[in-house]
Amino acid sequence: MGNSNLKTLSEIFNEKVFKVPDYQRGYSWGEQQLEDLWRDIHNLALGKLHYTGMLTVDIQNHKVYHVIDGQQRLTSLIIFIKNILDNFDGEWISEIKKDKVIDKYLYEETQNKNPQIKFGYYEDNPSFYFYKTTILNIKDKVNKNFETTLYTDNLDFSNNFFRKKIKKKSQEELEELFIKITNQLKFNWYEIEKTDDLDEYVIFETMNNRGKPLSVLEILKNRLIYITTLFDNEDNEKTKLRDDINDVWKTIFEYLGKDKKMDKDFFLKYHVVMYWGNAFDKTETFHKNYLLNAFFTIQKILNEKKEIYVKAFDFIEKFEKLSKKIV
Repeated sequence: MGNSNLKTLSEIFNEKVFKVPDYQRGYSWGEQQLEDLWRDIHNLALGKLHYTGMLTVDIQNHKVYHVIDGQQRLTSLIIFIKNILDNFDGEWISEIKKDKVIDKYLYEETQNKNPQIKFGYYEDNPSFYFYKTTILNIKDKVNKNFETTLYTDNLDFSNNFFRKKIKKKSQEELEELFIKITNQLKFNWYEIEKTDDLDEYVIFETMNNRGKPLSVLEILKNRLIYITTLFDNEDNEKTKLRDDINDVWKTIFEYLGKDKKMDKDFFLKYHVVMYWGNAFDKTETFHKNYLLNAFFTIQKILNEKKEIYVKAFDFIEKFEKLSKKIV
């Protein structure tokens, strides 16, 4: 069964690798959330503990964990730690050799010279190369062009935010911040094991309506990927649909990143109208009600599997074509 207890980052990052799964939204924190986090840590007295929230993970194997809940906070803290280490001149920090701190929280060099990143994204995620090369400053063997999206913009903003906050801090102050982040913040750590009769997709959608709310566009991606697991189709067909979903959302967020004035749900709402026609009410949430409560539902999957598979594939195919016309 799963287990839950309070742990610090120092205890959590103990020979583990954390990955953001493909159904997750990307990094979405902005200035307000970062200011709140900075204030909590900056004002925390040395030696005092601070409850930071839930961190729910799905165990993939003995070392790799999917982050289901707590991704935004965890990403922010790792970026914070990276900036502290960049500005810390000594070889030891909090009685730990600096290179060991990098190994534990950021990345560890391996024999094939391809560093093992301790928290990050899968390579097919557009945020992967940005996070690896721009945030962690890891030189890539292959010079790849990465897509800039709303999420990579947010990662960049967070990186600059913490850089500015600690710019004039002394070495002693930087060490105190590091101690607070790694040893005084307490997470409610919950592990979902393979023996648990729980589904990570459903847990994600349920839990992540706290904090900064998910957009309907982000919830829809998770819902569609979850639905692919319920079909009776051949594995290669389900894999093809899942890959198509991920490719479409990459395209969408790439173009939304270029047109920063366009709201994610405004974009989705009018694509729904274009796809199904204008036979909708004029409420602000008609697209959410229809997509999540009427069309892409578990009940429909159970009762109309083949029909919904065909409709889902068609919707994704046309959504991809439409998404390229938004800028």
